[in-house]
Amino acid sequence: MQLAQTKVSYLKNKLQKVINNAKKIADKLKIYFDIEIISGAGAYICGDETAIIESIEGNRGNPRIKPPFPANKGLFNKPTLINNVETLANIPLIILDKKWNNNLRLFSLSGNVTKPGVYELGSGTSLKELITLGKPKNKIKAVYFGCAGGCIPYADTKLNPDSIKEKGAMLGSCTIIAVDEKQDIVDIATNIAKFFEYESCGKCTPCREGTMRVLELLEKISLKKATKGDLELLEELCRVIASTSLCGLGQSSTNHLTTALKYFRNEFTDKLK
Repeated sequence: MQLAQTKVSYLKNKLQKVINNAKKIADKLKIYFDIEIISGAGAYICGDETAIIESIEGNRGNPRIKPPFPANKGLFNKPTLINNVETLANIPLIILDKKWNNNLRLFSLSGNVTKPGVYELGSGTSLKELITLGKPKNKIKAVYFGCAGGCIPYADTKLNPDSIKEKGAMLGSCTIIAVDEKQDIVDIATNIAKFFEYESCGKCTPCREGTMRVLELLEKISLKKATKGDLELLEELCRVIASTSLCGLGQSSTNHLTTALKYFRNEFTDKLK
């Protein structure tokens, strides 16, 4: 924990120096702006735009009910533009680089590969091409698009939003987790369910209670104590949580399960008693 805090402090100081230098240059050009760095607690829920607004205001990072949307009523009740780091980092490149290629994306590759990392490739690149760059030791059977994007069987699929959506998953921020044939999909589902159960802010009932029940059912399946009825209940829970949760965390928390049950159902049914 101390090491993480030291790293955050170092990066914050470094960023502040960059901002100070930029302001000096801007002052000479008679351009005036104000940038303030605010350190959050690192909660996953603050990926929601309204939750991070609450956090910046000094409140617990819980999502707000929309509308009103941040563009109308956001930070301190003022119209607010919320964007992620990748979007903001690309803006100066788009303005300054005449050869800017908006087809390039950064793909984060991890999992059962020997060369994980961030690879810059064109949108629509073959999934097989990316996995080959990662040099897997064993045969890959599935890929997950982060925890929230769902999973699909490993195939020669194009890495663009439409192609991935056709398979029921989301490309999202291009986070790819390779899973080889030695891994158990039920175990992976259980680990992801633990993550969402822990990260749920608890504000809405479907996510607060639902993620807990999903985890209980998956652990029951892992122990081979579950029945066909438990599996049916799990699927029903996934649908309810996705359609009734307040924010994107709850709404996407079961994507990994619905896609796993679609493509790797036998790994779940084989564990039923």
